[in-house]
Amino acid sequence: LELLTDMLMWAGTRQTPMVEREIVLSAAGMSFEPDVREDDIESGLSVELEMMLPLREPIRVRALGVIVRATGSGDSRRVAVKFNCIDENDRDEISRYVFQLQRRRQANHR
Repeated sequence: LELLTDMLMWAGTRQTPMVEREIVLSAAGMSFEPDVREDDIESGLSVELEMMLPLREPIRVRALGVIVRATGSGDSRRVAVKFNCIDENDRDEISRYVFQLQRRRQANHR
């Protein structure tokens, strides 16, 4: 798990919070605690995502996705989003970033 700076724009709202949060990230999607505390966050909701990958040269990644799982409530809410529209170059950058983190963790555990 890594802290990334990301901006979320929830479908149907103008809310665009910029916060650091812990997320689980893969080339296929991501899981995180949303800033939006509304009870109507549920599976099937479309979202626009924008995040900065903190590489040597930070890379901005944008994607459209759909919430495939929403669990918890209030401050312990967690959502899982599947990317359904993402540039292949951005998907490749996410993969590279995830592999970089895995290699770093393996090196630190030796």
